[in-house]
Parts: sequence; C-alpha cells; structure tokens
Amino acid sequence: MVIRTITASIAVAFVLGSGMVQAADQGAYLGVGLGQTKVKDACEGFTTCDDTDTGVKLFGGYQFIPNAAVEIGYVDLGKAKLSLPGASVEFKAHGFDVDFVGTLPLNDQFAVLARVGMFFWKVDVSGTGLANSSSASGNDLTYGLGLAYDVSKKVSVRFEWQQFKDLGDSTLNLGPTKDTDLLYASMVFRIN
Repeated sequence: MVIRTITASIAVAFVLGSGMVQAADQGAYLGVGLGQTKVKDACEGFTTCDDTDTGVKLFGGYQFIPNAAVEIGYVDLGKAKLSLPGASVEFKAHGFDVDFVGTLPLNDQFAVLARVGMFFWKVDVSGTGLANSSSASGNDLTYGLGLAYDVSKKVSVRFEWQQFKDLGDSTLNLGPTKDTDLLYASMVFRIN
C-alpha cells in the first residue's frame, strides 16, 4: 500500500511540475523491451523451482503534455517452473497493460520516470501429474520506476522495474496470487 501511494504521488508531482522543466516533445511513440521476470514467493513448498524467466514488452504511447504520457502494451512475463515428487507445474503469464507514465527530466538527456496503471492478465498452468491444465484471467494494479536516456530527438533508451500485482487465483491450485517483477531495458522510437 505504501509503494502504491508513493508511486502515485511521484506521478502526480511529475505532471504538476511539467511546466517548470524542459522535456521531450509531445506526440506518439513505439517501444520494445526485454528483461528478466521473477515471480515472488513462487518457490514456497516446492522441491525444485525456477521462478525467473525472460520477459518481453511491446508498447505504444502518446505524450500528451511534456511530462506525461499514456501507454498501452503487451507483456509476456515468461514462465515459472515448479516441481514436487511425482509432479511438475509450469505457470505462464501474459497480458495487456494500460499505464499513466510521468517523467521528471534531470537534464537535456536523462529523466526519471514512474508509471501506474492496470494489467489485464491471463495465467496458464500445465504440467505432469496434474488432472488437467487450467487458466485464469483478471486485472490488477501495475506500477514501476525507471530511468530514460535520450540518444537523439527520435530515439531513447529506458531501464525500468515494473511490478504486476496479484496474478492468478485459487482455481489454479497454486495457493495465493503472486506478484511478478519485470526488470527490463527498452528502446523507444518517437514517431511524431
């Protein structure tokens, strides 16, 4: 709850401060990101566990004022592999996020960014020793922090941490819902 409040406060501060600092031009952009995911507390109670994988994010956005944008993206959070004697389980998550992104320029090339939004997720579970595969879908909060570097007026690089809250539900037989972190780098291309 504290992290959610802090993230929202930072995003509001970025928007309110937009007239006081200089930032990139307004307009549309596209991006692609690649990084590592980690499912929090996924290994509890399992003999062997791999709770990290490669994550991919494809996104587009529109910067409607110098320090604020709205982004829509597809996120593949990879999979976690868990096993017990006589059974193994694979837990895959993906979905779409819609985020408000606020930026605070530090100089002409660097900026800090914060995001908050909703993640519309689907989780698929399959494996050996299970009666059948199952899946669940839903939506919940996502938020994150990062750093952006403008390589040129049209291209920038971002380094971000983003958390996706409460993936899964009790129908997946994996206990409580899981938070998943994505630590990634992305290239952003302005198209205005």
